[in-house]
This record gives sequence, structure tokens and C-alpha cells, in this order.
Amino acid sequence: MGFALYVPTSVEVFVQALIKTINKINKNKRVINI
Repeated sequence: MGFALYVPTSVEVFVQALIKTINKINKNKRVINI
């Protein structure tokens, strides 16, 4: 069942994953800068 729902929203999931990784990188940079 999960696969059927993930297939059509694979793009959205991919975009969300990229946003999360970017946010993590930004947070890491901020922590390092501080």
C-alpha cells in the first residue's frame, strides 16, 4: 500500500528530502560559524 502512495508523490518526497538536507547543512554551518 505504501508503495502505491509513494510512486505518484515520489517527486514531492524527493523535494522534501532535498529541503531537509539543505536545512541540516544550513544549521550545521550556523553552528560552526557560532
